[in-house]
Amino acid sequence: MLIPPQQIEPNEPTIENRMSISTINTWSSSSSSAYTQFDDRFSSPRLSVATTSSCSVCGFTRWHALMVHARSMSCDDFLAANRRLCDLEKVDFAGNSTHYLMIAGVGINYLNQIFDRADTCQNFFGQNPLHVLNPQDLGDQLISLLDWYRDRCNPPGALLSQRDIYCRTPLHTLLQQPLERPMYQRVLRTFPSAVSSLHSLDTSGRSVFEMVRQASLKVKTESPTDFVKIQIGITEARLFLSEAGFKSSCTQTYGFHDIARGARGIQFFGMQFQCQICNQTNAHSDSYLDQMECAVAYGRDRNAPDDTGLTPAHLLVTHARCNNDPERTPETPSQTAALFRKLIPETCPERLEVLHALDPEGNSLVHNIAIRGLDEVLEYVLSLETYEKQRWMVNSIGKTRKGKQLTLAAVKDEIYYLELCRLRVVTPFISSKLDHLTRVKQILLSAGA
Repeated sequence: MLIPPQQIEPNEPTIENRMSISTINTWSSSSSSAYTQFDDRFSSPRLSVATTSSCSVCGFTRWHALMVHARSMSCDDFLAANRRLCDLEKVDFAGNSTHYLMIAGVGINYLNQIFDRADTCQNFFGQNPLHVLNPQDLGDQLISLLDWYRDRCNPPGALLSQRDIYCRTPLHTLLQQPLERPMYQRVLRTFPSAVSSLHSLDTSGRSVFEMVRQASLKVKTESPTDFVKIQIGITEARLFLSEAGFKSSCTQTYGFHDIARGARGIQFFGMQFQCQICNQTNAHSDSYLDQMECAVAYGRDRNAPDDTGLTPAHLLVTHARCNNDPERTPETPSQTAALFRKLIPETCPERLEVLHALDPEGNSLVHNIAIRGLDEVLEYVLSLETYEKQRWMVNSIGKTRKGKQLTLAAVKDEIYYLELCRLRVVTPFISSKLDHLTRVKQILLSAGA
């Protein structure tokens, strides 16, 4: 099984030796070629169709190579080759399938050949096929393609608003492509949550306008025409927001982020509490749990990063909070677990997107939970995923005091450090933290660490 960035399996090749189309962006207005910008952690997937039937390292097959090279052959030849290779595995070890055809820049007639069995699932990097779409030859049919994906999921439009592990939506990546000026407005009107997506940031704290600006600068030297088109896209997106009644592209609303940081709303003379979510006075208490329930009821975004790049889930497990008692006692791990279950209930449609989003340093949620000894939260998070994915979740690599470490190794270091502290002084806090970390260690091992 392929492991996403910053995650490895023991005794298996690391991600640097494996291939993915994650972070690939392809731009070109030329009819004969396209150039591709790759993250330096990944190899180019543009391999020969004459390659072996399947790569034992990455799962790349001749069918995937056919998808990548589809634009270099006629539609009839593509269809014939597709039929000959129909028995080959369609999903590589990173969960990529039709993603390979989407980056090829082909027209709708090519895509129609695979739509009857098209895969709309996210890969291990959280990308559905629209995240890597190169609309080079689609023209006006781009809208038809978006409409098709919009209706492929319940509720309609969910695929158009899915976030990858860096919290980027398909709209974020599509706006980085050079389109004709009228097409930008048509695309924005097709996305049911376009305004929300234009306001949301990625895990680096970048706005969509910053992402698009950087994308335009990457292509400026190679294709000045594409640079101008993408710049026009920025103007059209700002115009769209203006017409929708929004003046700012990065509005911040009181919600999950503030609660996770310990905010308690507005207090009047210590007797009245005004909630900054529902704007009612004394409608509920100022407890974090009651505020969280109010944020859920009012539809606050559970997985939107703030301007620091942190999602509410990461903030909830990395920030300490106090109870509202005279002694200001620290929040217990059980209280944190209750808040986490309220933030991400089992019925939450976006729960898997939330669980796999990274923090700005590239650490996984499981890593941040484990090294802090939040055993109840860890057990709950793992219960929301399949056993196969639990295995690579617990084998993530994160940044610690010693540099990059496997999560299990980092937890063992925390245990060792606290045991040294206990030799000098014994406190209830140290003993409790050791118990929780020991329990975390057992959970990680049971899940395949």
